[in-house]
Amino acid sequence: MRIALTLVLQKTCFRRIQVSKALGAATLILTLASGCAARPERMVAKGLTATRQHSGSVSVIVVDAREKKQGKLLVTPEGLREAIVQAVQRTKIFNSVATRDGAYELRVGIIRLSENTGPNAITGLATRWTLTGAGKAEPLMDEVITKSYSAKFSEGAIGDTRQRAANEGAAREVINEAFMKLSNLSL
Repeated sequence: MRIALTLVLQKTCFRRIQVSKALGAATLILTLASGCAARPERMVAKGLTATRQHSGSVSVIVVDAREKKQGKLLVTPEGLREAIVQAVQRTKIFNSVATRDGAYELRVGIIRLSENTGPNAITGLATRWTLTGAGKAEPLMDEVITKSYSAKFSEGAIGDTRQRAANEGAAREVINEAFMKLSNLSL
């Protein structure tokens, strides 16, 4: 009996293992989650709105500002930046997103990311959001926003999938809180 084992890493961060038997007709496909980074499109709440829109463009900069850079950061600065850009575009909280030299600069630092990878997947995310006007040193907003999220079993039965859902949920909660504060500003 010959068993062929094929491992294909898909773009969606899932490993598909296909086991087929040449003598039989059985094909078994198992999809196992991998511990990949949180997906930006899942870090933005579907119903996110801004109570006030601001004129002018904003440039968005996200950095890893952790004091101890231990372990793999699964909410990456690039992923969080992409999620914030998507949120700006969806809510129109600013007219547009500039690559650089916008009317405003939004700087976000990832201060801390804590994960509980046990049966209850919980992620805590602490960030610092600083909004300044172009060429200005004095911040218009300077807030530390800390949120946690506990992923439900329905968000992923496998540990890695549920942990990724917790990471995405914590980022989503942080973005929601930050956008509420940004939309309450009088600029």
